[in-house]
Amino acid sequence: MTYQELRYRVTCQEEERTPDGTGGYATGWRDVATVWAAIMPVSAKMTQEARQQRPKRTMDIRVRFRADLEPCRRMLQGGKRWRVLSVLDPDGRGRWFMFRVEEEN
Repeated sequence: MTYQELRYRVTCQEEERTPDGTGGYATGWRDVATVWAAIMPVSAKMTQEARQQRPKRTMDIRVRFRADLEPCRRMLQGGKRWRVLSVLDPDGRGRWFMFRVEEEN
């Protein structure tokens, strides 16, 4: 992976819970960081939801390692929302984070 391959701007978000005043909470999203990323397709399939066929794409999003990105649970890129399935440091050297993500409809 080279730095020239980081051509997409993605915003990493973490889930934020705020009390709703009735003993529960409301869930929202808070931006953690906007970074350059490489996006690589992994798989695509059709799923059945509410009697409709919908495409479901899985991607790997690779970014430079930053400790503040570990709580990232959703990524935004060009009007698309990606749910984070897993995060790993592929070579264990603290150079990259690889996020396995699935497109949200």
